[in-house]
Amino acid sequence: MIPTVNVTGGWETIMEGTAREELERTVLPGFLRMQRWFGGKGQRIESVRFVDWGSLPPREKCVFALLLEVRFVGGKSDRYFLPLGVSRGANAIEIEQSQQAWQIARLTGVEGEALLHDVLADEDACMSLVTAIGTECEFSLRCGRIRAFPTAAFASLVGEDASSLPVVRGPATSSNSLIFYGQRLLLKLFRHLEPGINPEFEIGRFLTEGRLFQRIPRVAGAIEYHRSGSAPITLAILQSFIVNQGDGWQHAMSYLGQYYQRVSYFDGIVPPRRSLLQLSESAPPPAAVEAIGDYLSAAGTLGRRTAEMHQALSADLNNPDFAPEPFTPQDAAALHANIRTRAETALAALRDNLDQLSQDVAPLARRLLEQGERPASTGWWEHTRWLASTYQPADAGRSLYKIRCHGDYHLGQVLRVEDDYVIIDFEGEPMRTVAERRAKQSPLKDVAGMLRSYHTAAYAGLFAFTQDHPEEFARLRPWAELWYQWVSAAFLRDYRATARAATFMPADAATFAELLDAFMLEKIFYELLYELNNRPDWVRIPLHGILTLFGERPA
Repeated sequence: MIPTVNVTGGWETIMEGTAREELERTVLPGFLRMQRWFGGKGQRIESVRFVDWGSLPPREKCVFALLLEVRFVGGKSDRYFLPLGVSRGANAIEIEQSQQAWQIARLTGVEGEALLHDVLADEDACMSLVTAIGTECEFSLRCGRIRAFPTAAFASLVGEDASSLPVVRGPATSSNSLIFYGQRLLLKLFRHLEPGINPEFEIGRFLTEGRLFQRIPRVAGAIEYHRSGSAPITLAILQSFIVNQGDGWQHAMSYLGQYYQRVSYFDGIVPPRRSLLQLSESAPPPAAVEAIGDYLSAAGTLGRRTAEMHQALSADLNNPDFAPEPFTPQDAAALHANIRTRAETALAALRDNLDQLSQDVAPLARRLLEQGERPASTGWWEHTRWLASTYQPADAGRSLYKIRCHGDYHLGQVLRVEDDYVIIDFEGEPMRTVAERRAKQSPLKDVAGMLRSYHTAAYAGLFAFTQDHPEEFARLRPWAELWYQWVSAAFLRDYRATARAATFMPADAATFAELLDAFMLEKIFYELLYELNNRPDWVRIPLHGILTLFGERPA
């Protein structure tokens, strides 16, 4: 049952007086905790406060833009965007019956009864957001203003009659709120707010208007919040909708199911003992080609698209937000420090949870902990020592550069479109600030992210295949490593071939390998901590990956 709020005046006064107090005190804290996009579920809410609010179109309806500050016990606070609508009569009944996830409260007052809901529950209000972007509308709130505006691609993407497109809301389980307009447009509404331009809009607009890279959703416009003395905040972006056959993770899982079915009849194998970079410089053996099949070609295609994306992001030398910058010894030292911090946190958590690990995983964990306890000259710190002490900014007579990158690159961030890929979601790592996500870095961070995603996929597929026959896991595990190694090699081969002359590419293989290993370590220690906290059965995946990077071959 949703709560009931009494409104003393007209529906437009819901943001005032006792109705506002009730919303802040009890109604909205309960609603927020039920939303997938709310990031404070593990914290106690101390207060919810209206920061800014005002009316939105369509004028014939009661629609509001609401910015909230949520303060938690302990002092931390977050801000959220919550557009609200008030519906009556048949429209309220329809929302109650078909859009239950968006309901907030029942309203009673001098104008009768109504339903307060997230504005996404109302189709007309959803369509009015597209209209506002196309007509460059601005709306004044109590303290700031909302500005909607198109990009140069708006007209070609929206078409002649956007109002005829059917409105479909994305699942309430999404981390952002999604509205689909037929198979033409997608509006992504950002709920958790941070000052500064969202990297997804910034990068998407840069690539769209510059026509530098076609394998992305093209950006049609955005909605921003402006307030004097603060940086603009991106509230929503409008993009082209990409008809697809699923994301890269789903595609890999489908292939891996067939792969394990096939190799379950094969004899045992010994995976290669060479690095991924070394494997990328040689052709896969016939046995690997026969076992893996067409997915080797798919991985190569994604390697090319990734390199083309990085080339496009580094193409404008006059735009200070995108012009490449030297990767300095200070950058190398910062990367080294970040690896150490992530590793120390993950190893401490691993040590604390050692007794909780299964019998087949605990020996791997102990071996890794022993590595971390060795002196720096012999332990795993040696693998990143060069970052802090020996890295030089000049590489074979050519400086190494950092550029704008995807920032959170994995198989879930690419869509399978026929026999190719489209790259999506340029927001960056969600736990980092906007400033951190906009920072330039070596694109090998993206490369490492995708290689780690292939490793996770190989084992996720094996877990699924052996779920009913766990005794088969050990026998098929070498086949998981074989798939990961040769698929990653195919990705690397085409990536390096496509980006070979780019300024962000190390000219020699040794520097490429060292920098790639560094980003792999940074990512893999993050995975170790994540799996310990969320999926203990998957801890073996990053453990195997770390030990392999150290030159060991886990039994």
